[in-house]
Amino acid sequence: MEVKQNSFFLTASYREAGVTHLENYHDCEDAVCTGICQKPHLAVSVLCDGAGSCQYAEKGAEITADTVREVLTERFEALYHMPEEEFAEYLLRCVRNRLADEAEMLRCETKELSATLLCAVLASDGRYLYFHIGDGIIAAADCQGRSRLVSSYQHEIAPNYTVFVTTENAKYYYGKGQGDISAFLLMSDGPEPSLSYGGFLTSRAKLLVYMSYFFKEDRLEAELQALTGYLKKHGMYDDASYALLADRRFAGEVFQNIPDNWINLLFGMSEKKSKSQKKKIADLLEVLALEDSVSENEAADILHQHRDKNRTYRKLLCLMESGVLIYQDGRYYFR
Repeated sequence: MEVKQNSFFLTASYREAGVTHLENYHDCEDAVCTGICQKPHLAVSVLCDGAGSCQYAEKGAEITADTVREVLTERFEALYHMPEEEFAEYLLRCVRNRLADEAEMLRCETKELSATLLCAVLASDGRYLYFHIGDGIIAAADCQGRSRLVSSYQHEIAPNYTVFVTTENAKYYYGKGQGDISAFLLMSDGPEPSLSYGGFLTSRAKLLVYMSYFFKEDRLEAELQALTGYLKKHGMYDDASYALLADRRFAGEVFQNIPDNWINLLFGMSEKKSKSQKKKIADLLEVLALEDSVSENEAADILHQHRDKNRTYRKLLCLMESGVLIYQDGRYYFR
């Protein structure tokens, strides 16, 4: 599990070997990596699933993921302004060159290092990119946290057929824009059938997206491990991997739009909140994302508690107990 926070970005990743791989004494052949860059200020998530039929599937997935993260982080400005076909050609050329170098060292064909590719980038000015080849899905959330599928592989030839970064003229999915996406969820094809259906995300997948705005590594890791364990008990046999990427500046707006029945589930708030109460908490979360911390008096003012520190503390207790906020030395922080 990897979680990194820098200012308002939060990224997280998790992977686990599938039942079939464990039975055959294989490690997880998925690779997931994340990164945060300062100039330009952006966050990247990459997920790759090594082709199980290939000799060096795990190595191919690792090289592909590392290469794509490096290229997207270092070349974002140029890549964002490239036409779609030029972008795809450049990114795949970088990956294939690295794989060809490794294949030469291993004395094997490049296809023995085949892997799928899912990647997404969010920049501080709201720009984003995503790119996808092969199995798995990419979901995105708007500025209110409402999630949707933006990319999923269509098995047009056969249910067990897919393409890889080494496949010539492979069909890919690409998107870019600005201002209408604030989070991404990437996942491999292991959990995909259980977390998406008919082109839509299931409730469990939507909850993961909501959580990505608020929780850090311990809570996310526990949730993803528990989810993966549940899916294994209900028939998932393949490797499972996930990558989350969110902009915490939208945590307040997202909080206002989470369904009431999920507020208690996520934050332990058993008492139903009015729109006005949710708006006050949302205002505090928005300030925290921008300012890092607020004093007791500032928090009381935002919540309209007339500087009643004890009442403010009680109102925020659920967010502290659930792991969203920390109270230390008279100040409130995002955890």
